[in-house]
Amino acid sequence: MKAVVKTAPKDGAIEVTDRPVPAPGAGEVVIKVKATGICGTDRHIVHWDPSVQFMKPPVIFGHEFCGHVHAIGKDVQGLEEGDYVSAEMHVVCGTCYQCRTGRGHICAKTRIYGLHHDGCFADYVKVPASNVLELSAKIPPRVGGFLDALGFSASALQALEIRLDGETS
Repeated sequence: MKAVVKTAPKDGAIEVTDRPVPAPGAGEVVIKVKATGICGTDRHIVHWDPSVQFMKPPVIFGHEFCGHVHAIGKDVQGLEEGDYVSAEMHVVCGTCYQCRTGRGHICAKTRIYGLHHDGCFADYVKVPASNVLELSAKIPPRVGGFLDALGFSASALQALEIRLDGETS
């Protein structure tokens, strides 16, 4: 498969290269990528900004996408090959205090696919099945490819009280 890889810990150092199609392990799904989104994090990766220097290249980057289930690992239920999906690429441990109390968004053991593990700038991406989200066929790939950014924006807007006169309070 073709993949966009951060090859070295320096500015630039990006290559489109051939990689093997990943095989799903237990609890994992391989998705054939249909569309991706590019966000500010990807720019930081390209330029090797300090905020991403915990990465250990080579890594396929990218973390916003949609596609179709290609292969399903052992013990995965509720998904079928061909399903139209996306995935939350922030994978939390599920066992720490924050995760157990409903605050997994601040899990100190969070691993991000596209930073800590290979991501979606490839023909196929492997992710935990528990992080896969089925999408409606009504959502076109051009929207499905950037749902992460859309969700973040919607959440930020909900935090504000928007008034009809355009002011915030």
